Amino acid sequence: MIYKKSKDEKLTDSLFENPTSEYRGAPFWAWNTKLDKDELLWQIEQLKKMGMGGYHIHVRQGLATEYLSDEFMDLIKACVEKGKQEDMLTWLYDEDRWPSGTAGGKVTKEVKYGLQHLLFTPKTLKEVEECEGLKPHILPGTVKLLACYDILLDENGYMESYRRIGENEPCKGRRRFAYSFRYSPCGRFNGSSAVDPMNKEAIDRFIQLTHERYKEKVGEDFDGAVPAIFTDDLSMGRNYPLRNSLAEESTFYSWTEDLEETFKKAKGYSLLDNLPEVFYNLTENRPATTRYDYFDHATERFMDAVARNCGKWCDENGLGYTGHFYGEESLEIQALTTGDTLRGYSAFSLPGTDLLADSVYLAQQKQVQSSVHQYGREGAICELYGVTGWGFDFRGHKFQGDWLSALGVTTRVHHLSWLSMKGDAKRDFPASIHYQSSWYEKYKYVEDHFARVNTALTRGKPVVKLAVLHPIESYWLSYGAVDVSAGDCATQEERFQSLAKWLLSGTVDFDYLSESTLPTQYTRTENKVLKVGEMEYTTVLVPPMRTIRQSTLDILQDFVKRGGKVIFAGEAPTCVNGALSKNAQSLYASAEKCAFERLEILAKVNGCREVSIRYEDGKEMQHLLYNMREDSSCRWLFIARFVKPSVDDYKADNTIITLKGNYKPTVYDTLTGKIYPVTYKTENGKTVIPYSFYAHDSLLLKLEKTEDGEAFQTQKTEHERVTRTEFTDKVEYTLSEPNVLLLDMFRYSWDKKNWSEKEETLRLDRKLRSSYEYPLGRDCQPWAIPDEAVKDFPYLKFEFNSTVETECTLAYEEATEIEFNGERVEINPIGYFVDKAIKKTALPKLKRGKNVLIVRVPLSKRIGLENMFILGDFAVKVEGATAKIVKRENKISFGSITSQGLPFYGGAITYRIPVNTPDCALRVQTSLYTGAVISAKLDGKEIGNIAYAPYTLTIENVEKGKHLLELTLYATRENCFGYLHYCARDWKYIAPAYAKQGEEWSYEYVLKATGIEKSPVIEILKK
Repeated sequence: MIYKKSKDEKLTDSLFENPTSEYRGAPFWAWNTKLDKDELLWQIEQLKKMGMGGYHIHVRQGLATEYLSDEFMDLIKACVEKGKQEDMLTWLYDEDRWPSGTAGGKVTKEVKYGLQHLLFTPKTLKEVEECEGLKPHILPGTVKLLACYDILLDENGYMESYRRIGENEPCKGRRRFAYSFRYSPCGRFNGSSAVDPMNKEAIDRFIQLTHERYKEKVGEDFDGAVPAIFTDDLSMGRNYPLRNSLAEESTFYSWTEDLEETFKKAKGYSLLDNLPEVFYNLTENRPATTRYDYFDHATERFMDAVARNCGKWCDENGLGYTGHFYGEESLEIQALTTGDTLRGYSAFSLPGTDLLADSVYLAQQKQVQSSVHQYGREGAICELYGVTGWGFDFRGHKFQGDWLSALGVTTRVHHLSWLSMKGDAKRDFPASIHYQSSWYEKYKYVEDHFARVNTALTRGKPVVKLAVLHPIESYWLSYGAVDVSAGDCATQEERFQSLAKWLLSGTVDFDYLSESTLPTQYTRTENKVLKVGEMEYTTVLVPPMRTIRQSTLDILQDFVKRGGKVIFAGEAPTCVNGALSKNAQSLYASAEKCAFERLEILAKVNGCREVSIRYEDGKEMQHLLYNMREDSSCRWLFIARFVKPSVDDYKADNTIITLKGNYKPTVYDTLTGKIYPVTYKTENGKTVIPYSFYAHDSLLLKLEKTEDGEAFQTQKTEHERVTRTEFTDKVEYTLSEPNVLLLDMFRYSWDKKNWSEKEETLRLDRKLRSSYEYPLGRDCQPWAIPDEAVKDFPYLKFEFNSTVETECTLAYEEATEIEFNGERVEINPIGYFVDKAIKKTALPKLKRGKNVLIVRVPLSKRIGLENMFILGDFAVKVEGATAKIVKRENKISFGSITSQGLPFYGGAITYRIPVNTPDCALRVQTSLYTGAVISAKLDGKEIGNIAYAPYTLTIENVEKGKHLLELTLYATRENCFGYLHYCARDWKYIAPAYAKQGEEWSYEYVLKATGIEKSPVIEILKK
């Protein structure tokens, strides 16, 4: 149990204002280098400064300490002890990188535990073994013929008939073979393969090597300082449909050694006899029942072997089981990777999801929240902020976290907090949400907000009256060859995603029902509710579905007889349990019906609506959703936005919130920790609350029961404005760290005589690594590669111009010799730049004109070429593909700093604004900025942050006289460590790419605006 304080009789003001560690986020702390105890303990202290409640010890690419070794486990223990000292939680992670199941390749060193697939192909065994496209993937000697088929297709690619035949038997139609095979070892799994996720014996071995190892070392802290273990990207393998049913192509489906035997036992017939139905759609719209049964059975095998197996061990050993499946966001990707994620969440004590990029997947998160509700779990976890890039600011962090909180997320797992930026680690789905970012000590502002939200949303029980049948099993029936199935699949997908959005944007909360688990969750009652686990629903909505289970029909028919409400949005299913049947007609006839249209559905389920939010003029507001909890003596209501606003949207939306029931609302301000009343009135059994939402606002209300006819009006004290100034003058400024000249274009030589053409660092690194057959990016971990002596030491030559003579420093990762303007430089590290892996050493003074830097660097399997940096008190001017050093000016204008001498700068910049005032209040607005956050000081005293709309800060009781207002913008590292030569405008998925090619590549620097881009408005107000 994680949220023990949430079981207390009431939420105390002190806990809300200063939430404890369990309510706070716990990032993926990426162990991605040679581990050092002192460094690990220091970094835990930095995470504490950020407001984090803990950390997930998460092995990433670059780990040089052997995974699960005695040294590794001793460091785990040391971190647990340090966490206890800091009142922080140490969350475990069950794998070396991901997906979970191999124990860093230790499990699958035994070939019998390796991943299998079924290959469906027109190729003979000899052709398979000699196929260049298949050779790299197939472990030699493991290809096994399962069956051969004679298949007749019509001219449109639909299957008319099929029969299983002998390997050499004459064939009237198309001959297809089914083979099983195991995968070749690869660097991704440290010289082994992925695990067979349907093989329970393999997962038992995984548990023995991983979970038992953790229990031995830190088991005494399970359910305490160590709350849970995270499992990542679970999948059954891959189920790829044929692209073109009429083409001579091959495809793969998930498989395991005894699947035929267990399928026959479960379903009563042979899978291999009927296998073509898995791949082709049948003529006359006949259902592919075998495909349905395959997915049902394979999903069960997968869930039993992995999720339920690991969850059972954790439950028996007092350790929370958390994490997520691979690919939860759509019906298509569930069919591709897991079969049906919803049925697996019961195994988790804290179910979770993975949200990549700045995406909004309502249905994905609703699946998890539904399971949390029905199984009575404490909350949900989400791996978020991944692949958003260095430029993702506090607005993005709050927006993404807010809508996820409204859909049940109580533990945020930030992706990522790097232990090190050494080598390729710095391109591992940035940004680093850690000490490498200039804003890291300001992050507590974000973390406090979510922790306060969680103190309320982990209390009591959810208030949800509507249940929606999940349509994944209907999707299985359509998941045939793409050329004949794409239209139907797309329609089902669009309906699935749209229905979730329609209901939530219409402020009708709901839960999904999993047909596979419903019989075990369902409890019959004598009243008009459908009791599913811990939840009681008054209405069930059946979306358009091709098939429904007989068990579901039986339960819903009984529910209708007891006065329950069932609504069909569309026609009745034509199949039951994946086979043609008219059994659904009886329920359909007795149920309510409507078209699958937004307004009709919302009208039908209106009785389930607890909250309505409209604009003042009565128009429906469609970009807010909510989370309501019933506590012992009150309700909690959290409202958040799920449509991302523009960064320059600073105006308020004036709304009317209407609640079913009479309540006295109180605002629990999650940004400040303050608690205060809000305007409201109660009439006719409803509570009406006028409220203004700014672009990045969310709202937490405590609702206490009261009587009809009550009202309260807050007294707003508006300051009278005396003067308003847009501060357009240049101002003095200071930097938190030296300015930067990026060195990412150079020539190389082996003898300092014959130099190559100039090329960008990562492109040249890739070229050299390919020539030496060194790993390219994500391959074996350093701990799994023999630590051989470095043999290759190229010289890199950087040339740049300067108009000034000034002191400077070189920042670098690896160097064995340094020469600057012909002078040999002693390598004497003096601290670090951004990350401790990027060392600094002093150079001789810059000279006017051309400067030449030559650095000898190592190159090996473990060490690659990386950018370098010249640091100093100067300005930098970018001209297309080149940059030069120029004199730094003492003042700067409001606007982007990239064109004012700071193009590669990623630290904090403080604008120093002189202000002369009478006795007054002072209001500052910075309505347009690019960076993470702005903090403000007046006369050296911290007065607050400006991060969210309306981008204002009011300072009370300012005395007459001259004052210094300092606005510090915390820049991101985007223009220093981002992809500065990637010229596509719309790039949302910031992946660890080495180098872009073709039209996406630009030798010119592609820089992002940074700074306070619009003059601040300073208003002097009467006290």
